[in-house]
Amino acid sequence: MQKKYYFLVLILSLFAIIAYNEKPTNEELATYFTENKDTFLNLSKTTCLAQQKHKIVFHRFFHDSEGRTTEEELKAYPELDNELKNTINGEFLRDIIISGEPCRISMSVWDTLMTGSGQMIGYVFNPKRISPYHKDIDVEKMIEEFKPIYYTIALSDGWYIFYEYTP
Repeated sequence: MQKKYYFLVLILSLFAIIAYNEKPTNEELATYFTENKDTFLNLSKTTCLAQQKHKIVFHRFFHDSEGRTTEEELKAYPELDNELKNTINGEFLRDIIISGEPCRISMSVWDTLMTGSGQMIGYVFNPKRISPYHKDIDVEKMIEEFKPIYYTIALSDGWYIFYEYTP
């Protein structure tokens, strides 16, 4: 009985957290990028150099609730320590994924992903694919109809906002 109760509390807590965190608008993301452009540019430069040096094929940096990268992860790539500390904060950016050829950086800001389906929005440097955003896209209607959605919005110097919905 206690396991069922614990599981129920866990699920309710998860839904409360998701409901509390509002999805940021494209305008808010663009403003955040503009206000922190130097940090984004330093991150892409340092990260791509580290990717070449360490031959990183894929690495995901997880962060605690205050946005700090775990010490264990930073030991592997010490040159990224300051860039990650300057870029990630617990209130906005959640994690960073380094992958691909050429250097690709993906940073989630908000998501509702669960078992492979849901929504995600964030920033991407050198995206694998570019799919321009059109203001006439009715995102809510497409979600109701379980249609996949992916779009990017160009920012500057290889950085984009991305949004993805996977039914």
